Amino acid sequence: MACPYFYPTEPMDWPSAPRVPLGAPYEGVCQSPAEGEIRPEAEIVRDLCNFGYARGRCPHHPAESEQPDAVRFHAGRYILERNYGPWRTGPAALIEGPRLRRQAAVFQENLIP
Repeated sequence: MACPYFYPTEPMDWPSAPRVPLGAPYEGVCQSPAEGEIRPEAEIVRDLCNFGYARGRCPHHPAESEQPDAVRFHAGRYILERNYGPWRTGPAALIEGPRLRRQAAVFQENLIP
């Protein structure tokens, strides 16, 4: 589950990366509504942007937001999660916004054939 504010830009060099929600670890930018587009420190990108659930742990995640905490993709669908449960779901083809469309594309690119 990646952070819903994460816009992945290019693959990250992380030789011993654990299983990552987007299929591979990515560098990228944060597009938090609280701060606009910023490039967080490497540790934040690695540990929070790539894995989501950063509320209360990331200085860029809006703490009091009614928005989701993470997004996951599975079998042509997306699931936005809040408080570790489904918040909104739908077909990945109908996903809204450039951040989530980019995450869906990255996930699709990293699927094992």
